[in-house]
Amino acid sequence: MSRRALGALSELPNGRYRARFTAPDGTRRHLGTYPTRRAAEIALAQTAADTARGEWLDPETQTETLGQYAARYLDRRHDLAPATMANYRDHLARFVNQPASATGYGPKGLILGEQPLGKITVSMIADWHAAIITDAKKRIAKRQRSKPTATPAQLARAWAISQGMAVAKTGRLSPAVFAAWQTAGAPLPPDPAATPTATGRTTGAHAYRFARLVLGAAKREGLIRANPADVPGAGATHPTERTPITPAQVAAIAANMPARYAAAITLAAWGALRAGEVFGLERRHVTITHDPFGQVAGAVIRVEQALTHVIGQPAQIGPPKTRGSRRTVHLPATAARELADHLNRFTAPHPGALVFTTESGELVTNATRQQFFGKARLAVDRPDLRFHDLRHTGATLATMAGAGIKDVMRRLGHTTPRAALIYQHTTDDTDRLVAAKLEALANGAPPTVGQPWANPMGWAA
Repeated sequence: MSRRALGALSELPNGRYRARFTAPDGTRRHLGTYPTRRAAEIALAQTAADTARGEWLDPETQTETLGQYAARYLDRRHDLAPATMANYRDHLARFVNQPASATGYGPKGLILGEQPLGKITVSMIADWHAAIITDAKKRIAKRQRSKPTATPAQLARAWAISQGMAVAKTGRLSPAVFAAWQTAGAPLPPDPAATPTATGRTTGAHAYRFARLVLGAAKREGLIRANPADVPGAGATHPTERTPITPAQVAAIAANMPARYAAAITLAAWGALRAGEVFGLERRHVTITHDPFGQVAGAVIRVEQALTHVIGQPAQIGPPKTRGSRRTVHLPATAARELADHLNRFTAPHPGALVFTTESGELVTNATRQQFFGKARLAVDRPDLRFHDLRHTGATLATMAGAGIKDVMRRLGHTTPRAALIYQHTTDDTDRLVAAKLEALANGAPPTVGQPWANPMGWAA
C-alpha cells in the first residue's frame, strides 16, 4: 500500500485500485475504486484540493433530496412569522413535491423535491421554473374563462359610469340609461382573458425564490458546492403599476364604509400600514397627542403585532410580517382626529381592546373587510383598488411631503431600499413640479436642498 498526505491507495486482487482518504472530521473514508493507479491518484488529488479549498462534500449526505432537506430547513426556521411559514410550506407542497406536468420542459412529470441535492443542476431548475409558469398560465386562463358573465344591466351600468353619467353604483338601473347603452351599440368591457395579465410569471417567481432560498441554505451548510437556482430573471416580478389615490378619494372611500371601519381606511392610507397591522392594533398601541389648547395634534402608532391569516387556520393575532415591521408611525392631525373619534365611539376602554372589531366584537377578517371595501371603492370609480393600495398611497404621500428613501423605509417597516421603492410612485404633477423647480434654478433661484417640496396637488395634510 502506498500512502499519500490525505489518503492511501491499495491494489486489489482484481487489479483495480482502491482510494481512501482522511475527511476533514478526521475519519477515514472510502473514496472509490479505479481501473488504474493513475486514475486513483487523480481522484485522491482532486479530493485533497477540494478539502483544502473547503469545498469537499461528504458523499454520505449526497442522498438527501431537496424535498427532505426543505422540510428539515423549515422545521428549524422558528424565526418566521406564521403566515410566512404557511406560505413556504404551501410552496413546498405545490411546487417542489408535485410533478412539473407541463410538456416540453425537461422530463415530463419531474418532481424537483425527489432529486438529490447534489444532482440538481441549473438546467433542471430552469426547466422546472418554465413548467410552473406554463401550468400557472393555463390555470389562470381557465379561471378567467369560467367567471360568470355579467348581465346586460351590469354591462349598461359599467358603460354609463365610464361615460361620466350620474348613475348609482347599485340598485335599479334607469330605463333611459339602459336604452342609451343599447343605442350606443351595447358595448362590452375589455375581456380580461385577452389581456397579457395571465402570464404565470408571478407564480413562477414565487416558487423559484423559495427553491433559491432553500438551496442557498444547503450551500451555506456545505451540502452543495453552488446554488443551482441561478436562472437570470426567474425570481423577478414586474407588478402592474398601481395608481395611488388622492386624500379626497381616501376620504370618500372612508365615508362609504360602515362607520366602525371608516377610520381603518384613513389609518391605512395616512400611516402606510398593512391591513393586518391596522386590524391587529390594540388601544395600548395608540397614543393620541394634543396641543396646548387640548386639541388633537397627532397620534403615535406602535406596530407590535398583526392580524394574520394562515392557510387552513382561523384568523389570529400574531407577530408582524418581519422583525423590521416593528416600528413607530406618527399620524398627521387630520388622520389622528378621526382615529381619536373612533376610539371614543367603537373601542372598548381597556388597554388590550382591539381598535377595530365587528359589531359582535370579533376580529375583522379579510372577508369581512373586503365585503365593505369592495363597495366603498366604487365611490371613487376604482374597482381595481386593493386595500393594500392604501399603503402604496401612504408611501407616495410621505414622499411628496419631502420624506427621503430612508424615512420611507422606516415608515413602511422595510430594511432594504428596494422593498421601499416598490411602494413609491410618481405622478405627472410631481414631474411638472420638477420642471418648475428646474426653471427656477435656471433663472437664478437658490436651491432648496433638504427642504420638502411644495405639495404639487395642493393636498391637505
